[in-house]
Amino acid sequence: MRQGKSFKSQLMLFSAGIVLQGSGMAFAQDRDVPAGVDEIVSIGTRVEGRTATETTAPIDIINTEAISRFGQTETARLIQQLAPSFNFGNNTISDGSDISRPATLRGLGPDQVLVLVNGKRNVGSAWVNIGQSVGRGSAGVDLNAIPAASIARIEILRDGASSQYGSDAIAGVINIVLKDNPEGTQVRAQWGQTYEGDGDTYTVAINHGMSIGDGGFINVTGERRFRDFTNRANQSNRTLAGPNAGIAAVPTGGTTIFRVGDSEALNWQFMGNAMVPLGTDFEFYAFGKYMNREGESTGFYRHPFTADRAVPQVFPNGFLPLQSTEVIEQSVVAGIRWDINDDWHMDASVNYGANQFSFGALNSINASISAEYLFNNPGATNADIAANSGPNDVFSGSLKVDQVIFNVDLNGQVDIGLPNPLYVAAGFEQREETYRITQGDPASYQCGTTDALLAFPSVVDPAQTANCGIQAFPGYSPSAAGKIDRDNIALYLDVETNVLDNLLLSGAVRWENYSDVGDKVSGKIGARYEVMDGVALRGTFSKGFRAASLQQQGFTSVVTQ
Repeated sequence: MRQGKSFKSQLMLFSAGIVLQGSGMAFAQDRDVPAGVDEIVSIGTRVEGRTATETTAPIDIINTEAISRFGQTETARLIQQLAPSFNFGNNTISDGSDISRPATLRGLGPDQVLVLVNGKRNVGSAWVNIGQSVGRGSAGVDLNAIPAASIARIEILRDGASSQYGSDAIAGVINIVLKDNPEGTQVRAQWGQTYEGDGDTYTVAINHGMSIGDGGFINVTGERRFRDFTNRANQSNRTLAGPNAGIAAVPTGGTTIFRVGDSEALNWQFMGNAMVPLGTDFEFYAFGKYMNREGESTGFYRHPFTADRAVPQVFPNGFLPLQSTEVIEQSVVAGIRWDINDDWHMDASVNYGANQFSFGALNSINASISAEYLFNNPGATNADIAANSGPNDVFSGSLKVDQVIFNVDLNGQVDIGLPNPLYVAAGFEQREETYRITQGDPASYQCGTTDALLAFPSVVDPAQTANCGIQAFPGYSPSAAGKIDRDNIALYLDVETNVLDNLLLSGAVRWENYSDVGDKVSGKIGARYEVMDGVALRGTFSKGFRAASLQQQGFTSVVTQ
């Protein structure tokens, strides 16, 4: 089953709203800023010094105080509690989506929200949501790869921004600003448990800042987070019945054999952020992360009387197949910012990111292997069948996406005879992406031991055939494995000015060219009119464009149901 092909989709969006400013009434401002004070934002506008209520589009700000007050240790769960337009659901028995859960903004797809770290594009997840979960068929960004202890502020642009930041910003933009304090150490330890007495979570995080030279800093964060699984399944009411190859089995009624709830996950995360001045006009900056997550989730229980899946010679009472996962995400960004003069500034950077998602099966079996053995050895004993049933733990394969991005951004202001300066931003971006699928162990995908084209009679009931591949998620076969790549070039222009003291106008245009789906131009206009002191009207109109992600185009999986 191949998920997705090259395509282009367009969206025309209009948004409008009323902004109330004043004592505690700014809808788009930080919840923890003192009354009447707005925080400066770095997304939605390229003008330095703009605050959340001064922009033409709504922006939510979550700062350090809000982050520290809530008990959530997962970044995505934290955002969900504080941003009403953001949703991060609970998945169960949905393959890789149990470990890398999809997040959405404004009800649009997980791959239609752009995630930035310090204003630079974050790498997406290699996993494509193919289960019955939110965002099926999409590949979003793993927000939980960013440790919450490293975050100084989260900015959420709740407006289409394809013309400003790229085709995957139709739903909006989330910008995570890292801590840059040059001194001090913070240590945080936390334990939690559900009211049902399971799902224990243990989190230990350390953040440390150091000064470098005259005005420079390095800030590092380390975090370990463990989450035990939860289970809300009821006791089984099944009684074993049907042919069972002479194997004695115990009825499962009255015991809990299934698992419905959060998966188990262990995270190790590291984040660094640094800046070093180079003279009076230049500064070098760099930041990066490394995340390793090991998880365990489940499939559906296999009863011993289910002929196409059961091997009672190995699992006389049936079995609950487990899926082991390992997610590794790493990235590094390095760049130089400098002042051309008092009015114009430039930023050049290189950005590398990679996300790898590896699959394995535990406590599982490929039913076709024992079926093939019995087919070729009629009259074999149960002990012989069990000894030739194949492995119960296998490597099912891996997915990996990586990107290399080169950015040059210029911003400044010019006087063109208007009452206020015209703020101009322009830039160039080149992005190269690669996506690859690595095949699993032969037992994870084969039909029998030779990947035969025929299906073998089940060891439980010869009138039925045995399923091929490991349960509950067949591995990636050589036909599914492979590699694809593409490159993207983009140019943008962004302008903004107060044509009147109480009327702000903005406009943006972006041209993008993908090597696989062609080129497209998108645009956006916005306005903010201050009716009176403390009350303003604002709205935007944009035309968005989204190219299929490389993961959607390259993902291939063969599933028997």
